[in-house]
Amino acid sequence: NLPDELIEKSEIENLTDMDSLKSANIIKHKQKLIITTDSVSDIPEEVLKQHNIMCMPYYVVTGNGRFKDNSEISQSNVIECLLQDKDSVKSVCGSLDEYERFFAQALNLGEKVLHVATSRDISFGYEVALEAAESFGDVTVFDSRQMSAGVGLVALKAAELAKFIYSPEELSRKLIQYIPQISTSFIIPDFSYVEQRRMPVKIYTKLVNSSNSHPVVRIRKGKIFFVVTYMGDYNRTIQRFIDRTLKKTDDIDDSELYIMQMELSNDRLEFIKREIEKRIHFKKIHVLPTSAAIACNSGPESFGLVFERKDK
Repeated sequence: NLPDELIEKSEIENLTDMDSLKSANIIKHKQKLIITTDSVSDIPEEVLKQHNIMCMPYYVVTGNGRFKDNSEISQSNVIECLLQDKDSVKSVCGSLDEYERFFAQALNLGEKVLHVATSRDISFGYEVALEAAESFGDVTVFDSRQMSAGVGLVALKAAELAKFIYSPEELSRKLIQYIPQISTSFIIPDFSYVEQRRMPVKIYTKLVNSSNSHPVVRIRKGKIFFVVTYMGDYNRTIQRFIDRTLKKTDDIDDSELYIMQMELSNDRLEFIKREIEKRIHFKKIHVLPTSAAIACNSGPESFGLVFERKDK
């Protein structure tokens, strides 16, 4: 196991545990439709509680074992492990058995379940959840076509709609219409941290592994695309990344912006906020750490911008 000082315990270690769910008042009575998602949706625990969303953990695998995302290993733990040996750290979804038990517990709390998963083209979690759902008649697995907080936005939209839409099929149709509004982009200072299993990266490897190269990735139609690689000073790269991401300000819903960060210094975070403010004023900016599992594939000083575009 990891040394005790590297393990951080959350107040609720396992959101699939029935007693924990009840004691946390996450679900007070059996609902018509339960919304569930994965820990890599990067929704804070207090927001999960507020919106009655159950969360299935991903895992971080190191040379010392398999650790539950966020509750048994934190983002800072992962960064420390990556700095020691980046090749020995990776993220994985839960097993088929774990997803089956998770859905069984969700069905004890609701008549039907809609599970919002990370894009099938980015993670195997969708496929495992889909196979697990075959053991039940009332579990629907929805492909968010997103990653990180983009998945979170879809899950939150699902929870909002589930207050008056009880049909998973109808709710899924509404979510499909909503997904194109979400913009998710990340900048990665060190390409070598990127897990290559499902990313179109081979042709970029030689270029972006050179010194002072910083690739930018964006989610398009459920896939990760490397849209540009900037060279040189990282602060200058950040300015160019923000320019590119926020250039169509007339189309952006300025109500909320999510800055998903991995061990950013306070100075750099303030620099990012100032650069964003120069281009567009968001009424609310949420600065959130990515999950430990997400951090495995991006490394320190990476960050993403996630927001909605206006509904046309």
